[in-house]
Amino acid sequence: MERIHVKYMLVGGGIASSAAAEAIRELDKTESVLLAAQEISRPYDRGPLSKAYLRRQTEKRDLVTQQVGWFAQNNVELRTGLRVVQIDVPRSVVMLDNGDEVFFDRLMIATGASPKPIGLGGGELPNTFYLKTIADADRLHHAIEISRNVGHNRACVVGAGLLGVEVAASLAMVGMHIDLIQAYDTPWPKIAGEQTGKFVSRRLKSLGVKTHDNVRATKLEGDGRVQRAILSDGSTVTTDFVIAAVGSQVNRELLRSTPIAAENSILVNERGQTNVEHIYAAGDCSAIFDPAFGKHRAATHWDHARQTGRICGINMAGGMAKYDSVTAFTTEVGGLTVHVWGEGRFVSHRLMRGNPLNDDGNFAEIGVATDGRIAQVIAVGRDNEHCRFREMVRERFHVNGFEEQFKDPAQPLPG
Repeated sequence: MERIHVKYMLVGGGIASSAAAEAIRELDKTESVLLAAQEISRPYDRGPLSKAYLRRQTEKRDLVTQQVGWFAQNNVELRTGLRVVQIDVPRSVVMLDNGDEVFFDRLMIATGASPKPIGLGGGELPNTFYLKTIADADRLHHAIEISRNVGHNRACVVGAGLLGVEVAASLAMVGMHIDLIQAYDTPWPKIAGEQTGKFVSRRLKSLGVKTHDNVRATKLEGDGRVQRAILSDGSTVTTDFVIAAVGSQVNRELLRSTPIAAENSILVNERGQTNVEHIYAAGDCSAIFDPAFGKHRAATHWDHARQTGRICGINMAGGMAKYDSVTAFTTEVGGLTVHVWGEGRFVSHRLMRGNPLNDDGNFAEIGVATDGRIAQVIAVGRDNEHCRFREMVRERFHVNGFEEQFKDPAQPLPG
């Protein structure tokens, strides 16, 4: 067992920790930094796993957040394949699963979130997959090859949120026959309105994806491996494997016996600090205070992880950074990029700008809160308006009196 001391301890091997290390080194060139990553891979961007990487259009080396040698050149100690198993807040020490103890002056937790279990009978059968890591994606690559060679070339995706749609589209694009099981009328029920959801559904169907609407998977069956999914309407879907995309959950084991405040996620202020002054949190495991909405908000997107990790790194090194951005992310549906700004949970009604019936996509959905202010914008195309959409969400623009102007794509946006 080794006992060491570092000034900066970063827990987690994703883009948030990498961004924090980079920000620290911009302000503090000499003090010790240790980054502990549970995976054996160097920190990498998980976003392409369900898209270009799953389709074998990019390589592992293209996913890394820093080039080979960056950590050594910048005197950042990188330990991969190690998991933090306990945080002792009073002693300012973390315990690693190899028995080492690391004492710290400042700590950032960026342990991300894990896929929710599918929670079905038969869900433990082989050929039930989740997608979070490079290793998960590689297992899917193997399953695809087996399905092509000895199976029916079929896969079933359970869940039609962002990840489920990306995976279904990517698998269809590489020639798989895909059944997408969705519990609602359209995909993206927690993100988008009906018209955008219908657009996504048509896009998936144009790729050959078969959607099963308003049904749930109730059981997975097979002889030693998954071979079929039983649906709530009594129908059966034959499949060579299943991908579960039913949401994510923050691992709160590390918070046990600590005073670190958390609800579903670790609560941090706009500087990324928890209620324990020298402990920070960033990325998927955190909910940062968003002054635009006056609430703590969690987001599970790479851009948010990079931003919040950088904010934490700056402040850990003595800087003064605050979160004042607009939460934004991009997703992809069969090669078509969709941009989203803001928060769909606060939307009470939506205004359509442009025609979502055009399957090539050139429209925006403006989500309006009950107080008449913009809470979210989803844009397919309309690239020249992206900057204004972002600013409208940032300033929580009041749409009252401008509704017709918003709905007419031939007119400029208000303001």
